[in-house]
Amino acid sequence: MTEASVAVDIDGPPRAGRRLVDAATWRRLLSAGDIKAFSDAWLTLLAAQVDLALAPLVGQATVVHQGMVALGAPDSKKYGRTAWFGDGLQVSLMLAKAGERAIQLRHGTVQVGDGPGALCQIAHPILVNGALHGAVALELPIQAKEHLDVAMRLAQWGVAWFAHLLGGNSAQQGNAAFDDTMLRLGVVSTGLAAERLDPAAEAVATLIAERLAVEKISLGVHRRQRTKLLAVSHGGFASIRNAYLTTLIAAMEEAADADAPTGYPVPGGDLAAPHASHAALARSHGADWVRSVVADLPGDQGGSLVVMSEGAGVVPDRLEEQLQTLANDIAPLAALRQQAERGAGTRLTQRAAALLRNHSRWHRAAFAAAPLLLLALALVPVPYRISIDATLETNERRVIAAPFDGYLADATARPGDRMSAGAELARFDDRDLRNQRRDIVERLSQASRELNEAVGLGDRAKASVLAARKAQVEAELALIEDQLKRTVLRAPFDSIVVAGDKTQSIGAPMHQGDALYEIAPAGVFRVALDVPQIDFAMIQPGQTGSLVLSALPYTTWSIRVVRLTPIAIAHNGQTVMRAEAELDTNNDLLRLGMQGIASVDAGRTNLGWLFAHRIVEWLRYQLWAWLP
Repeated sequence: MTEASVAVDIDGPPRAGRRLVDAATWRRLLSAGDIKAFSDAWLTLLAAQVDLALAPLVGQATVVHQGMVALGAPDSKKYGRTAWFGDGLQVSLMLAKAGERAIQLRHGTVQVGDGPGALCQIAHPILVNGALHGAVALELPIQAKEHLDVAMRLAQWGVAWFAHLLGGNSAQQGNAAFDDTMLRLGVVSTGLAAERLDPAAEAVATLIAERLAVEKISLGVHRRQRTKLLAVSHGGFASIRNAYLTTLIAAMEEAADADAPTGYPVPGGDLAAPHASHAALARSHGADWVRSVVADLPGDQGGSLVVMSEGAGVVPDRLEEQLQTLANDIAPLAALRQQAERGAGTRLTQRAAALLRNHSRWHRAAFAAAPLLLLALALVPVPYRISIDATLETNERRVIAAPFDGYLADATARPGDRMSAGAELARFDDRDLRNQRRDIVERLSQASRELNEAVGLGDRAKASVLAARKAQVEAELALIEDQLKRTVLRAPFDSIVVAGDKTQSIGAPMHQGDALYEIAPAGVFRVALDVPQIDFAMIQPGQTGSLVLSALPYTTWSIRVVRLTPIAIAHNGQTVMRAEAELDTNNDLLRLGMQGIASVDAGRTNLGWLFAHRIVEWLRYQLWAWLP
C-alpha cells in the first residue's frame, strides 16, 4: 500500500437490495445510531441520485455497479471501509485504487477503462475544515464515460452534505452539531409524513421530547388574540384536564404576547420578565421548570407558533437555543399544513379578502358587480339540446329458414354482406331429391303406358284406376320439383345479411324451420335513442336534431323523433328510456349497428337552468328519499 492507504474488506456478500429513494432509506438515514449506518444510508441515496441522472443518458436503469465509503480519523493516513454495496462478493480492486488515489491527491479523480466491457471509477475525498476524513468511490459502466462530469458533480454535492453532517469531528463519533442536524431532519420528515396536521404535530412533539430528554413538549398556534393547542407529546392531548388546558393556553398566550423566550424559573433572575402564567403551569403540573419559545408563522394569516417544554430537575444545556431552532423549522410546516387543510369556504373567504385588500377601489367595485353580472348571464336564454346515445337499426328483419330437412351443401353469405334481389345465400344438397325425381319420372312413364293400353283395350274401369294413379305420381313429381327449386336460398330483395354465418356448417344436417340467416332491407335505417330517464320528459315526437356517428365524425345527419316507447332498460350502468327517430336521408356509408351521439332540440331555456337543473333535480330527489 502507499502512504495513504484505503483498507477495504472483501469478505461477506454485498448489501441486499438496491438503492431506492424512498421513505425507508430516509428513515435509515435519520435513525442511524452510528457513523457506519449513516454512511450506508447516505451512500444508497448518492447512488440513487447518480442512477436517476445518468440512466436516460446511458440507457441503463442501474448505472452504479459498486460504491464504497472509506473513513478514518482526520489525517490519520489509515482509512477503513465504512459502507459499500455492489455486484460480486468483494470490492472491485480498481474501485479501491480510485478511492486510494483520491485520498492521496486530496481531490476528485476519474479512471476510464479500455474496451467495451471495461468500467469507469470516480472518487472524491471527504474533507472537513481542511482535514481529510476519507473518500467515497463509485464504479460506472463504460457507456457513462462521456457523462462522468455529471456523476462527479453529484459526488461533490453529496460529500459536501456528508462533511457538513460530520461537523469536523472524527468519523467514529458524532457531536452536538451533528445531533442537532439529525434532530432537525427528523422533525421535518416526521412533520411531512402524516396526512393531517394534528397527528403530525403530536409525532413532532413526541420526537422532540424524546431527543431533548424532557418530560413534555406542547405545540400551539396564537393568532388574532386566540391560542389553539395543536398537540402534546406522547399522546397527552386526549388526557388533559380542563383546568390544566386553561393554564397551558394562558402560558402560551403569555409567551406569544412577549414575543420572546419565556420561562419559569425566570432565567437570570429577571423578575420583571413575564412569567406568572408559566409559574402557574409549573405548579399545576408539578414541573420544576417551564420554557417557551415563539416563531412567526409565514403567510397571509400571520400569527405565531409557541413551543413549550416542561421538565424536572435542572434545565438542559442549550435547551432554549435548540427549541428556538426547531420552532423556526416547524413554523413553515405548520403554516403549510394549516393552509392545505382549510375548507373550501374558508379558502374562498380568505382569497376574496386578500383580493379586496390588495386592489384599488375600481377593482373592489368590479368584484362587487361580479355577482350581478353572473346573475344576468344566468338569465340569458339559450337553445336547450339533449345529448343522447344513438345506434343505427333496421326498420325490419326477415328470417331465412330451412325449407325442409336436409344437408347444407354451400353457403356464400356472411353477416354484413350486401345482397341484391335473387342473389344466392346458400344451397342444400339435392342429390337425394334428384334420385327421387328420376324414380318418379320412371313411375310416371310406366303409368302413362299402362293407361294407354287400358284405353286401347276399352277397359274403362282399369283406365279410371290407372288415370288416378298417374295423377298421384304427377303430384309427387310436382312436389319434388318444388323442393328442388327451394334447395337454393335466395335474397327476396336488396338486403344486408344481419346475422347467420353458415360457412363453418357445410354438410351439417338442417331441420325444417331452422333459422339460417337474418336479413334487413339495404339502405333503410332508423335511429334508436337511449334517453336518460331524467331527460325523458323533455323528448316529444316531432322534435328534430342531428346525429354524429363515431365512425363518421365529420358528417352530421338530420333526424326527427317519431316514437317513444315507455320501456326502461339498463344501458352503460344507468336506466334509460327508448325512443326512435328517422333519418332525413340515407347513405351508402351507413352500416347497421353504428353508434354515435344524437343532439335533440328541446326548446330554449336560460343559461343558469341549463347548468344547474341536473344538480337541483338530484338534490330534490335525494331530499325526498332522506326526509321522513
